[in-house]
Amino acid sequence: MMRTLRLTTTLAALLLLGMGLLLLQISVAPAQTPDGAFTPTQKAAIEQMIHAYIVSHPEVLVEAQEALNKRAETDRVENIRRVLSKHRDELYRQAGDLVLGNPQADVAIIEFYDYNCPYCRRVAPELAQRIAADSKLKLILKPLPYITPASPRVAYLAAAAVRQGRFADYHAALLASKGQATEASALRLAQDLSLDVARLKHDADLPEVKASVDRSADLAKTLNIEGTPFFFIDDHYISGVPDDFAARLDGAIVDVRKGGCKLC
Repeated sequence: MMRTLRLTTTLAALLLLGMGLLLLQISVAPAQTPDGAFTPTQKAAIEQMIHAYIVSHPEVLVEAQEALNKRAETDRVENIRRVLSKHRDELYRQAGDLVLGNPQADVAIIEFYDYNCPYCRRVAPELAQRIAADSKLKLILKPLPYITPASPRVAYLAAAAVRQGRFADYHAALLASKGQATEASALRLAQDLSLDVARLKHDADLPEVKASVDRSADLAKTLNIEGTPFFFIDDHYISGVPDDFAARLDGAIVDVRKGGCKLC
């Protein structure tokens, strides 16, 4: 199957400029006007030669686009690393963070999530299995409740469960639930788990509980995270749950254990 060629305006300009200057040096420079500008004849010749070359060698467009994409991705990764370094304490050492697994673990997975996110629900069992199987792994949970109007209230209720020592099982139950997570459904789950529902509702309104959730959402905005789930493992990141999620997660964990954590 032939690859579709997509020539951006910037790419076209760069190609025209570069090839034009080259062709000018080779063939038409001697005929320049005294002020250094191209004559109409020169311009026509350059345009004709560039057009002929591109028609004969369309692969240069693909190569140029790939080079630009690679450079843009490199710049994006470096920018992410600079931003992460600036906010490393908020990511790894924020008071009130929700943590599953060994607090002294050598590798931390950070997850921004929403209880109404279907992909967060889908990946939750795999993350739970990893934490249970690896005593040197921990999961730092950063609520990003944005999907439905009820998402913030559900996140506050979940954070409030920490005060009853029941966050882990309540968190798992919320992610395993069917349908939209609302205050009513979250309170029913709390009752099924024998939490003190009245206390849970009270604690969910405490300023410090709300602040812990809002702080994570603000951090996500600072980091330009617009969807869930979103994961950081040191300076590695995974957006969503791609088909190679397990392999990418394993690779990041191996890299951190081999080279040490740069941010945490």
